[in-house]
Amino acid sequence: MWAEVARAAGDADAAADLDGWIGRRDHGRVVWSGAGSFGPVNRVVGVLAATRGDRDRAVRCFESAKELSIEIGAPLFEARARCDLGRSLDSGGASERARAGQELAAAADIWRKHGVVSLAERALARV
Repeated sequence: MWAEVARAAGDADAAADLDGWIGRRDHGRVVWSGAGSFGPVNRVVGVLAATRGDRDRAVRCFESAKELSIEIGAPLFEARARCDLGRSLDSGGASERARAGQELAAAADIWRKHGVVSLAERALARV
């Protein structure tokens, strides 16, 4: 959750501090709290990398989070990872921007299928 706060605030220093702690951990896992899950750790690390301006690492982390979400059958986490991946790819060259649109559209499809219309619309607004 603190990674999301750092991103929303655009606080690269806070993101670097959090990444220093989280980034050293095994990224093949899912973050659990007592009440639920925040999804793959690599998505959180990707959010921190994107906030710090490390686009390449962010893309790698979001791709990893997407694959883990697919593997464990977690479509809403997959949609979050795809949306973050699409946003990161959107700042690249023409082929990456085309892939960004595909990832964002796939995220929107998943969210729409599960009745999360507001997130679907938000993803499509970026395509």
